[in-house]
Amino acid sequence: MPKKIDLSDQTYGWLTVLHEHPERKLVGGKKVTQWVCRCKCGNVVTLPTRYIREGHSKSCGCMPFSVGDMSKTRPYRIWHGMKERCRNKNNSRFKYYGARGISYDPKWDDFNLFWEDMKDGYSDNLTLDRKDNDKGYCKDNCRWVTQTIQVRNKRNTVLVTYKDETKPLIEWAEQFGLSYTQLTDRVIRRNWSIERALTQPLGDRSKKMQMGIW
Repeated sequence: MPKKIDLSDQTYGWLTVLHEHPERKLVGGKKVTQWVCRCKCGNVVTLPTRYIREGHSKSCGCMPFSVGDMSKTRPYRIWHGMKERCRNKNNSRFKYYGARGISYDPKWDDFNLFWEDMKDGYSDNLTLDRKDNDKGYCKDNCRWVTQTIQVRNKRNTVLVTYKDETKPLIEWAEQFGLSYTQLTDRVIRRNWSIERALTQPLGDRSKKMQMGIW
């Protein structure tokens, strides 16, 4: 006889299981166990075991969106990319994240709960950034920032000294009116001196690259 499953005190999505309901419910021609659950919003509902464990019910019905609604959106892609970097050893960026212990809040396995925590402040021109790069992804450590701020915050931010002043390469790019991509190409790939990289005028080809039409 299979061991009876006890869901008491476990959390599924927005639902926390309180206890088993004394009555069984007829589902698909057979009686099944039901559980009394409290939703994040405060409502109490009774649901069959399968609905809870297989994720058919993630709330009392108050959850205003579903993965299906947003699976083709930019926030969903950002969420999926975060999980891949932290969990998938075949991901090209795993070595910078999962391999060095960077993970994410377990509840963020559910996109809905990730989005509930992070939807405030989101904009299509912003990226997901960790305030402390030695800590994982969670509500308290994440924010939406511009690409410029995110580059400044990276562990491998390139610091460059020019005329006795040291600051991130991206700040030099802003000061001299160069694109960050163009400047890193000059300094890192071509190995130019910082003075030449900052002061040499852009040629026709470089101008096209900077404008994104090359």
